[in-house]
Amino acid sequence: MSDAVFTRHASLDDAAAIAPLLDKYREFYGEASDLTRSTAFIQQRFYLGESIIIVALVNNEIIGFTQLFPSFSSVTLERLWILNDLYVEASKRRAGVGPMSST
Repeated sequence: MSDAVFTRHASLDDAAAIAPLLDKYREFYGEASDLTRSTAFIQQRFYLGESIIIVALVNNEIIGFTQLFPSFSSVTLERLWILNDLYVEASKRRAGVGPMSST
């Protein structure tokens, strides 16, 4: 098996795998763990089309995610995407995901 890191756009089918990562991300920032709310939050973003989530995978396992939210620029008069969240499972942080998140 290869330990190569791959990224792809996530879908609603990935919500159950992303939610525990979101929960750990929230804990890192001092929030109490709440997997139920984390799951609902991710599902809601997919249902409403309110964000783009890109997942990082190693051996078909989701090990990280980044979430982008839409905004607009009054200067360029265009829509833009704000990278709001970025999390990689602690045990996988040396897998080379970081550089891939900016491509």
